[in-house]
Amino acid sequence: MRLSFVFVHSLRALLILSLARLSGCSQSQPALPAPAPAATGSSNCALQLSGNLSDSLALPSCGELNLSPSTAGDFELDFHFPSQGLQSLDISIALGPSPSPGSYSSETSSEWSAIGLTSSQCPYSAGSDSVPRGSFKLTLSAIEIADGGTEVGADAGADVGAGADADVVADAGADADTDAEAGTDRAAGAAHGTLELTMYVQAPPATDCGAGDVENIRVDF
Repeated sequence: MRLSFVFVHSLRALLILSLARLSGCSQSQPALPAPAPAATGSSNCALQLSGNLSDSLALPSCGELNLSPSTAGDFELDFHFPSQGLQSLDISIALGPSPSPGSYSSETSSEWSAIGLTSSQCPYSAGSDSVPRGSFKLTLSAIEIADGGTEVGADAGADVGAGADADVVADAGADADTDAEAGTDRAAGAAHGTLELTMYVQAPPATDCGAGDVENIRVDF
């Protein structure tokens, strides 16, 4: 009986010692390094469609500032998007001869247009010559005008000298005359801001273009 007690006691002591050693080994293991964060792509242009159809698109850049081929010295802001929702989407907004950061709208712009086409050949349209006309609101936070290979930048809230503007506009007008005769646009800089635009669905007869009558466009560029 005494021998059994001693054997059981020794077995318990051996088991406790083994567990202590195992615990010490687990605590001495180095911590695993934290996983590296996943790489994320950057985009300077985001397009959101809502209304009759929904879609989103991210591009490295958009919102090109060009000289208008029809009016010497005037600038226009142009967008071109291919997306899954709209097979093509072209937007052009006249900004006048001396654009600057600030707010523009369909009530203040004399000439603008937006034309889209779905894969099922359903046209979307808006603009100063369209019926219904649609509407847009444009907020330019910054604008860069290229002048003779250099850029004249202006941010919202910054002062730009009248003499500097006059020189830029005069040079742009001279270049625009040449471009208008050639019938081509000339890249004149870049712009950054937000555009919100409403287009109307122009459904041809016997064509199902969806349940909605309008399409809302938002561009952050």
